[in-house]
Amino acid sequence: QKALREADKQLVEALRAMEQKLQEDAQQANAVKDEAWRNWNDEAKDKARSLSEKEQTQGNELQKLAEQVGQHPLMQKQADKLAELSQQVRQELPKQLDEAVASTDKEPAAKNLQETVNDLNRIRDELHRATDEIEKAAALEQELAELNRLAVDAEKLAKESEQHQQKKAQNQPAEGQSREEFDQELQTERQELQQEQQALSQDLNSLLQRKQELLQAAREARAK
Repeated sequence: QKALREADKQLVEALRAMEQKLQEDAQQANAVKDEAWRNWNDEAKDKARSLSEKEQTQGNELQKLAEQVGQHPLMQKQADKLAELSQQVRQELPKQLDEAVASTDKEPAAKNLQETVNDLNRIRDELHRATDEIEKAAALEQELAELNRLAVDAEKLAKESEQHQQKKAQNQPAEGQSREEFDQELQTERQELQQEQQALSQDLNSLLQRKQELLQAAREARAK
């Protein structure tokens, strides 16, 4: 399988980086929860408040990534999923954390923090699955674009071959062109056409070898 286009590669990398951030945030929220059980003081509340602000920012970042994904025709389901997750990160997680901060008692605070930990882990897992699907869809889109390019090349080659055959049938050198020069021109054209045909055949064969994988990926992309 060919490497992804640079823009698609950067998009997938950004989503993977967001996964990592959410995992780190879950660990941080868990640490604050443990601290809350020991001593739910202003210092612990400040950490929860800081995490709340961070999730709002990251939710906005994830929404922007969702919009980028939405520009791809085969990734609409995944774009909707990312938009849904971004709203949870931007709104629901901060709400839980803010409720923890507002709690004067450690027990409800720790409960809210545990819910935050659980949700962060769930969101990260769902983001991971969506990103896997996005990576596959990006590869599929790339293959389909390659197939379209080959179709255009095949049409161009057919026209060039037809023109060559017409020139050969007319067997008429251009004005000022010797018979030897004309024959050499025909031979050169024939060799170039053969080389182009060979290259096109190789590309088509390579793509056809991946035909079943492409069809299966397309079905999965439509089903999700």
